Amino acid sequence: MVSAILHHNTWLIQIFLILGVLLSFATVRGTRSIGSHFSVSILFGWSLAGILAAKLSPSYIESSASGDCVVDRDFITPLSSAQGLMNIAFFAPATFFMTLISRRPIETFVFGVLLSAGLETAQATAPFIGRSCDSGDLAANSIGAAAGVALAFLSSLLEGWKGSINSSDHPWRTDASRSLRVAAIGGVAINAIGFIAVTPIPPEVGVLAADSPQSREGRKVVDEILGKDQKFQPFSIRKQRNANPE
Repeated sequence: MVSAILHHNTWLIQIFLILGVLLSFATVRGTRSIGSHFSVSILFGWSLAGILAAKLSPSYIESSASGDCVVDRDFITPLSSAQGLMNIAFFAPATFFMTLISRRPIETFVFGVLLSAGLETAQATAPFIGRSCDSGDLAANSIGAAAGVALAFLSSLLEGWKGSINSSDHPWRTDASRSLRVAAIGGVAINAIGFIAVTPIPPEVGVLAADSPQSREGRKVVDEILGKDQKFQPFSIRKQRNANPE
């Protein structure tokens, strides 16, 4: 997945570097008042930049919204693929560092799930991305978010979070209450957008989007036949997988 993205989008590294600098600066400024470690804030900014750069990179230059989302009830098989493991690896560092910063593990996990759901929805609906969302990616991202939170929680227990957990303001209760509100609002908003703009596709149907070379060749054909003033809209092909095997 990463090699294919970098091959067709050589500018992605520059975007990642720019996002990393901006998000790291914003994170350091935003967490200064709560006494977060400088290095942790920097690492959270860079890990978040990696997620955004990879998830929001367009499939080709002249991208348009696909409106497709592969919905698979089998959440185990996608996790064993290279893409599933990569998604877990993307989200685990971000929620790990965010948990160390916020000390709100439940709220951080909800943030990770909503971030994943929002990015998957954007992949299918944003006109400049031209990709399709996948429920398997959402599952892998959520597992990565949970793993990062769990590792940060265990690490922080060793450093003395216990006193904070047992403080009089009941941070766990506050964390859970706030997380439920955020999950409800975010879930309703994302589901509303998905219901309106996204078409669910069963896993038996594969979505094959035209890549950059294919898009350029299509553009040449349109220019030769109809002229350069005609609009060219790249498209995706839905291919039936494992249908009626002989």
